[in-house]
Amino acid sequence: MFAFFLLALRLPAFAAEGDEGGGAGVDADPAPRASDLSNNVSLDSIKLQQRLGDGTWRDVPAGTHLTSGSYVRIYLNWSIADMSNAEAGSTFTITVDGDDHLLASDFGPADLVDPGTGTVIGSYVVSGNRDADGALIPGQDISIITTLSAEGAQFPSLGNGFFSLEGYVRGTGDDIVFTVNGEALPSISIDPPTTGPLPGTPLLKYGSQVAGQNQIVWNMGVNLDRVTDAYADYAAGGSAPSAQQRKLLLSDELQGGQAITVDDVVVYVPVFATTDSGEAQTEQYGAYPITDLFSKMEGSASSGMSQDEFAAKVRDAALPTIGVWEGSAVYIGFGNVPSGNGTSRLNIANTFNGQGEALLEQLIDSKGVSPAQKAIIMKYFGVKGPNQGDFTSFIVELRADASETGRYENSATLTYGDSSSETSTGSAHFTEISGGVEVRDGKAVLTKVDAGNAGIALSGAVFKLEKMQSDNSWTVVAGAERLTTNASGQITVTGLLLGRYRFVEVEPPAGYIMESQPIEFAIASSMPDHTATVTAENTKSPVLGKVVLTKVDADDESVRLPGAVFKLEERAADGTWSGLTGYEALTTDASGLITVEDLVVGSYRFVEVSAPEGYELETEPIEFALDETVPDYTAAVTAVNKKTPVLGGAVLTKVDADDESKVLSGASFKLEQFLADGTWSVVDGYGELVTDGQGIIEVRDLPVGSYRFVETAAPDGYVLDGTPVEFSVAVGQPAQVELAMKNAPVPPDPEEPVVPNEPEKPSTPSAGGAKPVSLAGTGDGASVALVAGAAVVSLAVAVGSASMLALRRRRR
Repeated sequence: MFAFFLLALRLPAFAAEGDEGGGAGVDADPAPRASDLSNNVSLDSIKLQQRLGDGTWRDVPAGTHLTSGSYVRIYLNWSIADMSNAEAGSTFTITVDGDDHLLASDFGPADLVDPGTGTVIGSYVVSGNRDADGALIPGQDISIITTLSAEGAQFPSLGNGFFSLEGYVRGTGDDIVFTVNGEALPSISIDPPTTGPLPGTPLLKYGSQVAGQNQIVWNMGVNLDRVTDAYADYAAGGSAPSAQQRKLLLSDELQGGQAITVDDVVVYVPVFATTDSGEAQTEQYGAYPITDLFSKMEGSASSGMSQDEFAAKVRDAALPTIGVWEGSAVYIGFGNVPSGNGTSRLNIANTFNGQGEALLEQLIDSKGVSPAQKAIIMKYFGVKGPNQGDFTSFIVELRADASETGRYENSATLTYGDSSSETSTGSAHFTEISGGVEVRDGKAVLTKVDAGNAGIALSGAVFKLEKMQSDNSWTVVAGAERLTTNASGQITVTGLLLGRYRFVEVEPPAGYIMESQPIEFAIASSMPDHTATVTAENTKSPVLGKVVLTKVDADDESVRLPGAVFKLEERAADGTWSGLTGYEALTTDASGLITVEDLVVGSYRFVEVSAPEGYELETEPIEFALDETVPDYTAAVTAVNKKTPVLGGAVLTKVDADDESKVLSGASFKLEQFLADGTWSVVDGYGELVTDGQGIIEVRDLPVGSYRFVETAAPDGYVLDGTPVEFSVAVGQPAQVELAMKNAPVPPDPEEPVVPNEPEKPSTPSAGGAKPVSLAGTGDGASVALVAGAAVVSLAVAVGSASMLALRRRRR
């Protein structure tokens, strides 16, 4: 059968009274089944009442005519004076005969709570009289079956309990009598429903209360204007499809502490009546439940996304989606309405195992409509109609638990076409209901963990728990002003009302930063055990340290070097390095120091980007760490630089001793350097130097040090001069000095033997023979005299980037 949208049934919480002591005795030999206390139940009052437009209820006298679709309730007070036979599991049943005009679905179990102590004294379930498709089960009564808990069985008596069955009466007829446990209520008549034009509005919203509980039922008509437009067009012979709304999104942010879960949202497709002329009527023939065609999701800020991002995720989902944000904001994404080609998931072909269109036709036929009316309705819904079976109008039902009694108003917004939107405001008003109690079995469990490692539970965090009021303000829950996480990092609060709450951190755990964002959550009647579980995180307080870098000379660490420039980099968890903003150009001061403070624990390195003047750039980074192993979290590092090499050179010119204008080629020399161990060693690549056609030998790029030319072969026809000629390369010498070194010709008398000078034994610069050049430089240069054997050498030395040294030797 088609599922009629006719009755919304909910039962309120149970009110119990009893003395503190005096429980019933327990039989030594318990019966195999718990006792039935139904005969002990007294119905103290039974009322049939109708809800008025202002939200109040009035008793329905005998003989009253009600219109089909009127909202009524059967309200009854009950008590059990004698509980002597009660035990855990004892039951009692209250039976209601709806006489085919009041339908109820199965409901429960729901807890019964003693308002004085918060003790759960039992639970109740409703066995309804409608089948899975929403149709009446002929001859079946509505039963409310209550089962006592062990605690509830200890009460000597129970009083002021109530149940309220409310919903819409259906059908028509005279002298209709409802009964409760066989006791007749006033006789009434049900007249055919009044009808009128359906409001042609994109969004219509209204709210109603659930008697005896702080619960609101919100109903929203979505795209009712699509119905009115289509019916009118089809009656006039038109066949235009409904204008497409791309990514249709319904948004509703519940206010005043209302709490809702994704399972508290139901979507229907309404079937509205029409006249022959195509005027849509408020009368509904029925409604298709299509919630199963939607996917569902819930979100919160703890997931890392914002509310706007969540709404966009619902709207852009591949399938129609129902989403609830943090238990208070509802988003329903319908997709493209209609799709334009009949491919929407929200299509009549996808309902009732593909039989939706056939069932709709049966429903319309059962209403006795005219052929013209049937044609209009079937054209609007049919797969061969202009919309190809895609649904374009909906009814959305939200069941929200509220924090307090009072008036609630909030607006729903329908967004479509990427930019256009419609808004509708609805309201619901709670009235005080005698005998009603608040359900105080809600529970909240907060777990506090380390933000970087959820496996680390944090004790010692202090919170206060606040509850949202009907005016959207927050009030601290009595007794929950200072709640401290235990050794497991948890806070558990019980005995809470349904509604919206938030944990607000008052003091962070030791060593952690205060979390300023409250943790909001909802406790709704549909939640398992009415329990909310939330997680709160804290980030460790940064341990701040510092580092001191000292820049020194590589050869003499007592020499501090100013003007070196560094950048500071930090190592990430993946081992990569990245620069720290604000630390790209750290320069050593006059004392050669760089000090960086307020660094969080971690691994760092200094990277030299500019060397001190006169020194080479050091390319090896200097790494260091700041952690608990570093005393006072203060690191000290030393950076060294080698001096930039001072390179010099020498030019030796070989001339005839008798005619200095005559240069001598072919003279051979070796170049030696004085070593730290006091010996002389041939400089690599300079073992055989020969004067060229200009009589010149030139050496370049010699580092600072002491050197000497040693003649190894004289030019042809000249006598070898074996006296080494020493020189030095040092800072502050002239840029270029030339040396003219003379050789005496071989004597021309062949009869007189020529005895060449024997090369002197190499000596140190400080020994006899050749004397080391002593350089005393001031300004840009220095002049020295060198005595070598029988020759006097005038020497001037200069050093630049590639300075030259020349030695000029003359005979005494």
